Amino acid sequence: MQVEPIENRVVLVGGGHSHCIFLKRWTMRREKPPSEIILINPEAFTPYTGMLPGLISGYYKKEDVYIDLGKLCNSSGARFLRGQVESINLVKKTLTIQGRPELFFDLISIDVGITSKPSDFFTTSKSVVSAKPLDQLYSSWNDFILNSTELKKRKVNIIGGGLGGVELAFSANERLGKEKVPYDITILDRGPILKNESRGLKIRLKKLMQKNSFKIIESTNIVRIEDAGIEISDGSLIESDFTILASGAHPYPWIKQSGIPCINGFIIVDKFLRSPKFPFLYAAGDCAHLQETPRPKAGVFAVRAGPYLFHNILATIEKKVLKKFNPQRNHLKLISIGRRRAISAGRGFHLSGSLIWNWKDLIDRNFMASFFRLRPMSYNNPNKKKYGKDSFDQMLCGGCGSKIGHEMLKNQIGKINNVKDKNVLNEIGDDAAIIKNGKLRQIITTDHLRAFTKDPWLMSRITIIHSLGDIWAMGAKPNFALLNIVIPEASKPIQASWLEEIMDAAKYTFFEEKISLIGGHTTQGAELTIGVTLIGEVGGLPLEISKAKIGDKIILTKPIGTGVLLAGEMQGLTAGDHLMDALAWMQKSQAPVTILSADVNAMTDVTGFGLIGHLMNICEASSVSAQVSIKKVPLLNGAIELSNQGVRSTLFADNTKQKKKVNKIESPVFDLLFDPQTSGGMLISVPKERVKTLQVELRKAGLLDSVIGEIKKGEPSILLEN
Repeated sequence: MQVEPIENRVVLVGGGHSHCIFLKRWTMRREKPPSEIILINPEAFTPYTGMLPGLISGYYKKEDVYIDLGKLCNSSGARFLRGQVESINLVKKTLTIQGRPELFFDLISIDVGITSKPSDFFTTSKSVVSAKPLDQLYSSWNDFILNSTELKKRKVNIIGGGLGGVELAFSANERLGKEKVPYDITILDRGPILKNESRGLKIRLKKLMQKNSFKIIESTNIVRIEDAGIEISDGSLIESDFTILASGAHPYPWIKQSGIPCINGFIIVDKFLRSPKFPFLYAAGDCAHLQETPRPKAGVFAVRAGPYLFHNILATIEKKVLKKFNPQRNHLKLISIGRRRAISAGRGFHLSGSLIWNWKDLIDRNFMASFFRLRPMSYNNPNKKKYGKDSFDQMLCGGCGSKIGHEMLKNQIGKINNVKDKNVLNEIGDDAAIIKNGKLRQIITTDHLRAFTKDPWLMSRITIIHSLGDIWAMGAKPNFALLNIVIPEASKPIQASWLEEIMDAAKYTFFEEKISLIGGHTTQGAELTIGVTLIGEVGGLPLEISKAKIGDKIILTKPIGTGVLLAGEMQGLTAGDHLMDALAWMQKSQAPVTILSADVNAMTDVTGFGLIGHLMNICEASSVSAQVSIKKVPLLNGAIELSNQGVRSTLFADNTKQKKKVNKIESPVFDLLFDPQTSGGMLISVPKERVKTLQVELRKAGLLDSVIGEIKKGEPSILLEN
């Protein structure tokens, strides 16, 4: 992660349409100001609401309508922080995120959308879901469809008779019809439905609803929603199997609670999309209220605001002239009515039919394609011509993918004329050094990682968990730690913020693992690098990789594939949710294996040399061979797809030098066995009679218990089988 000196920080809260357009334009801009851009969103994907009707009706797949925020941030050089903002302090210019330290900002923009969940009636039903945010609606709707059968008529109710609710009714009607499920659809509203639409559009849509046998209940209040149905103000009960809340726009409470100037909970902004009271605060999309030109809550205005938001934030940074956002009063509406048909409405005219739907579909797909087409991050190394292209084909990976190759390292270690000491109880090459200190056996190890994420907190947590693997692999308890931190050049406030995030993650992780931080060192450099030195102890005999026994089963505790996923992320190929899954596994502690060490013969952590490299270390040290069932090796989501595309980590080529001791097997998993891992799982050699006991404990700890093979008699080698 090479970083140019940063002078200021812009925080984008929420993955709404305006912020997506901001990041797309930031990607396309060749000359950028020295700013750190941070996008904060609870999930790695955000839906394009214009395609919601087609998604519900089954015309679109999830990947058609979701923008991958991880890829978008990667292509733009922004930092993606997965989290939920809890509050903003406008005096200190900081915000709080659950589980993180305060994050300061120079400029902040909010585009979090709205929710459809009202607070004016009581519900206990599990079959009620808000139309916004879309994620929950899509998941719940799919579950409902899967559980629907032809034996029972399904009752679907939509609370809210605005244009959005009516579109959802047509979409639900289409999908249920395709599934050949008997159903009834009811639309309920506290006033007349479509009250904000023109008389001609109302008549047209009501005729279509009548034709599709929709039941409409107007001018009624919802008292409560229970599993049995919806109780309305006249005392009657409307049966319901699935209820969608589409009853208008409801802001998120934390916005007003943070002291941000609002009207009815929506952020007041001027013609520049900026808070009149706080000029460093911008807002766009449904969560914003345009003070001078109020408009209804609609995705079209968020899309149109995006370029203005981008220009004005950039102009604020560069002290240039801002642009006014003047959204048109009467915008064209394209309304899906099912069966690949739509109505266009605007300025008194209405057209309908399949051509209108195709037009809308083309507009929506082109909008999404503009994000799919973003070029991956490029890398121009000036030494390519000097040393030859092959030496610099790809960007140097972070994490364990940037380590020196096994053969090169082994050759250099062999040249060391080491001073012998009777208190050093093992040779270089084991997971950690074993030092005799009186009756104690101290375990000492050191490790450091180049950053592979722009999130210093996450990088700190993963580096520590990764480094602890060497201590845990020896069956030892870690006691003390020292940190070595290289911080990139930046303004003093930003450097201080990065350091605070690193130390907060360290404090959290060391407290969790009962480790005392006793010192360290910091320096400035070209890129973020974090190193950890750990000292532990073991009461009995420490585990060594030379103790594997013939007949032992081989267990792996985490899935493999971090190398290709991180390499793919650098090329803009790794899906955001797959990357988030990999990062979650990398943060997972394996401390419980220390308690279980008495039941195993040998153990090592799978890191830079890949599964094959580390298993070969056990085989060579123990003078045994191993048999591995390739189909039982657990893989991270997305790893095999990237491997099949030819994505490789920097260290992969060196790791494949172990192929001479491994039989070639036709399997898409084969190359992943040489993939360098960061914070990988434990590779455990355990007597077969203790396997089940060990598996139970590993599952309790949230780790995998995959039996992938067996230790065999023979020369050090690995036999792969399907």
